[in-house]
Amino acid sequence: MKQALKIGWKFAELWIWILAILYLGFINPSHEHMNFCIYHWTGLTFCPGCGIGSSISWLLHINIKESFSAHPLGIPAFMILTYRISQLSLQFIKQLKNQNYGSEHAHVTTRS
Repeated sequence: MKQALKIGWKFAELWIWILAILYLGFINPSHEHMNFCIYHWTGLTFCPGCGIGSSISWLLHINIKESFSAHPLGIPAFMILTYRISQLSLQFIKQLKNQNYGSEHAHVTTRS
């Protein structure tokens, strides 16, 4: 069990990206939400990343026009994130299989 938790923490990036995509899928992109932008907090008016979360959210709500209006790089960013999630998921599954394979054979005893 401890080893499974250790593997889970090793793949914290995977869980963060999955939760972020789920959050963006469930929110209503037309409403104002919590802003994580440091530029916004400091009062600066220009931020190259502002709107990308809304863009991904609109994309998940299948509204391509609004997605592109919110940020033109939202669609490529979503594709990059889904690729990264798939990479990390495959690594995670491989790690779990290796762990289970090792634990199954660790309990095998031979009779003499």
